[in-house]
Amino acid sequence: MIFNLLKVAFRNIRKEKFFSILNIMGLAVGTCCVLFITLYISDELTFDSFHQNADRIYRINQTFIWGEDSNLFGSTGPAVADAVRSEIPEFEEVTRAHTPGALSVSYEQKQPYKIFDETGVLAVDSNFFSVFTFPSVEGNQETMLDQPNSVVLTMETKEKYFGKENAMGELLWIGEKENRKAYQVTGILQDVPTNSHVDFDMLISMSSIPAVKKRNWSWIWTTFVTFGLLNEDADVAEIQLAERLAEAPRKHAGVSLKRLQNMTFEEWEADGKEWKLYSQPLLDIHLHSTNVYSRLNNVSDIKMIYIFGTIGVLILIMCLINFVNLTTARSFGRAKEIGIRKVVGSSKGYLVFQFLTESILISAIAIMIGAFMAEWLMPLFNSLSGKELSFAITEKPLWALLLILSPVLLGTLAGLYPAFFMTSFATLQSLKNKVGDSKGNGGLRNALVVVQFTFSIIFIASTVIVFNQLSFQKNLDLGFNRDNKLIIERIDRLGEASAQSFIDKLEQISQVQTVTVSDATPPQIYNFDNFSLKGSDQSEFPVNYIIADEKFTEAYELKLMAGRPFKENFNESNRGLVNEAMVRFLGFQTNEEAVGEKLLYYGQELEIIGIIGDFNMDFSPQIRPFAIFAEDSELFSFPGRHISVAFREDVPSDELMGLINGMEQEWTLINGNAPFNYAFLDQRFESVFRSTLLFGKILSTFSILAVFIAILGMIGLITYVIQKRSKEIGVRKVLGASVTNILFLLSSRFGTLLLIAFVISIPLTWYGMDIWLQDFAQRRQIQIYDFLIGGLLMMFITVVATSYQTIRASLTNPINVLKDE
Repeated sequence: MIFNLLKVAFRNIRKEKFFSILNIMGLAVGTCCVLFITLYISDELTFDSFHQNADRIYRINQTFIWGEDSNLFGSTGPAVADAVRSEIPEFEEVTRAHTPGALSVSYEQKQPYKIFDETGVLAVDSNFFSVFTFPSVEGNQETMLDQPNSVVLTMETKEKYFGKENAMGELLWIGEKENRKAYQVTGILQDVPTNSHVDFDMLISMSSIPAVKKRNWSWIWTTFVTFGLLNEDADVAEIQLAERLAEAPRKHAGVSLKRLQNMTFEEWEADGKEWKLYSQPLLDIHLHSTNVYSRLNNVSDIKMIYIFGTIGVLILIMCLINFVNLTTARSFGRAKEIGIRKVVGSSKGYLVFQFLTESILISAIAIMIGAFMAEWLMPLFNSLSGKELSFAITEKPLWALLLILSPVLLGTLAGLYPAFFMTSFATLQSLKNKVGDSKGNGGLRNALVVVQFTFSIIFIASTVIVFNQLSFQKNLDLGFNRDNKLIIERIDRLGEASAQSFIDKLEQISQVQTVTVSDATPPQIYNFDNFSLKGSDQSEFPVNYIIADEKFTEAYELKLMAGRPFKENFNESNRGLVNEAMVRFLGFQTNEEAVGEKLLYYGQELEIIGIIGDFNMDFSPQIRPFAIFAEDSELFSFPGRHISVAFREDVPSDELMGLINGMEQEWTLINGNAPFNYAFLDQRFESVFRSTLLFGKILSTFSILAVFIAILGMIGLITYVIQKRSKEIGVRKVLGASVTNILFLLSSRFGTLLLIAFVISIPLTWYGMDIWLQDFAQRRQIQIYDFLIGGLLMMFITVVATSYQTIRASLTNPINVLKDE
């Protein structure tokens, strides 16, 4: 019987090639989309789950102590680990990962050697591998990080420096100038999985950094990510983990506050500040940390899972709607077949089973094609999503089982209603081929078309809103000019004299307007410390600042609102410029009142000589107090100096690359071992909203595919309508109707349904996108034309999709359809 059912199913698929191809194409594209979305969601949900004890690992977060910010800090001071051990003895291991920033690394056994800037370096405690599971290729994990100046490499990093040669025991030089040391390779690890929150290229032993030992008492040096591994039999609810952690700063942080800021913890709290510790499960970090400043890796948002999951469901529903509409539409052509089968004794159950077999067969073919499409397009999707996904069916039996069962599930869902609908035809009417499209069935099909149109408009309008928000961010006035700026990193590597010579050569280039040197550039300005105003009883307040030369304000076109800028060849070491936000914060009524006042910084007096206009360096929700201090200032700053080259606005883009190549050649002549690293400032700002751009690209891709699925359904339905109304078209042509009249007649039905869908889509899209936009500090308001674009585009697509078949029917000779009357 099964063989006979399959034989009949194949025969009907061949007989109705057009409708079968539309059904298979729609389901195949939908399958491809759903597979991509499922892989993406699966990867996101399994972040960090590869660790053997992942469910027992917790990260210690703390209150943001550097200013008024409701977010948490995902890193702590070095002393927090000891406090956690004493307060929570249920942690069998407590380990730290320190982020020292970009480090220069070289292997000098080969000549000429190259220096690489490594940003993926972590300094970790010796018990790091007692908490985390990163399989090793060579070396003993229990001892590889015990000794100072030990370095552990991933396989990719090992091949970068040593190729196929043995690396164990070899020396890498890490750091610069007085901090440059030889590190011995003590272990090789497998590459870190892409779905790991703890991401690195090399690990160095924490004992390699003297500053850690000297400042191990500090709760203020917040560059250490602290993790704890709970005992297997520990119950988080019973051990009151949250309460004991929250009170730990009160017991232990006072020493740091007294030593660094000369205040007790009670005085800290009396000033309206809060300092608490919090635990966060490792498995929650990637998707539930939008309110936590993370240091080890970029985090995602659980909202993205909900959004992409919803997109997958909507696309699947559109595929099912296509199948139901196309199947029921062509069911009337099979009415006589159904009547004959009933007469010869086929039961309704048998007929239902037959039609379900056809649906399952079509689904199987479509899913097979969709899986091949997904495999073929996987590199493109990985490039789009920034992931490294694969089916890996041999490694994931669940995927194989899912692909095997999917045709049955999808075929049953798609074919159940058509099967019962077609088998409900009366036998006599079926034999006479007098089965018509009932009002109820036509109404259901119209409702399903409205649903498809609604989803399509939602996809298009949402994509428009996402890219409009992206454009809004890109064009936001930040208070300084970020265009035509080239950042050349680490000019200090050339040495003081050579660096100045290099700058002089840059200034001689006619296309260069200004060259300035600073220890940081927007949007990565991390210098952050507490200052106070001399002669004021106001407590200390946090300030972002940079160390820069006298040309910085000119290069970035910062507005001087009062006072004066830095002067060349003038001792400005104890002077600085502050922004208007600091003037307001200090309580001055005018900018001029703040000029000449002095800031206190750990005993140093720093005179305010000028006020600059507010500028937003990183799209923060509010402008914070900010200062620029002279390059010969003795304030703490991050190591290294960077050049900002401001080009003239009329320099063509192709000419810029030639200028940069010339700069690199000059750099290489001075120091051929140091890497020439550069970036355009506007590109760095684009990286700030990289996740928005990524979301927009993925959403637009799925929108296009969803619209394509809807188009397939429209083509099938308009073909059915033309077939059903062919004689009516012929009569109208005989009576003088033009092609335009007939085109309007057949298309008006879809126009009405599209208008209904447009009205329904507006509140749904507005509600969903308004929730998404709430995460942006600066957000663009949703406009009505965002929806008009979606509606008009869908109308244009609908007209184009239906015009060919409609015009073709309009041009048919009436004799061909009326001759049997």
